[in-house]
Amino acid sequence: MQGGAGNFSGRIFAVGDAGTIVIGGDLVGGSAAAGNLSESGFIHAKRIASLTIGGSLIAGTDNTSGTFAKNGTIRVDDDLGIVLIKGSIIGNATNPAII
Repeated sequence: MQGGAGNFSGRIFAVGDAGTIVIGGDLVGGSAAAGNLSESGFIHAKRIASLTIGGSLIAGTDNTSGTFAKNGTIRVDDDLGIVLIKGSIIGNATNPAII
């Protein structure tokens, strides 16, 4: 699942409980060279029973002076069950990968 250059691209958003989420490959945050970018390559739910990422969690790159938030991020408001990331968790100098 790959975020793009647009806000909310490559996003899973659940108002309540998400149950089980499985992504076969990488979860990649969006990168920006200009303007603003938010919630690209992003998962958010109140609860996630289990989360499997078949590849890596990879943060996007911030090369903009605008707003850049939650790109390559997993956010859970209340409870996060079992998490399996079969690859790596990769941040960079401009943006951390966040769970």
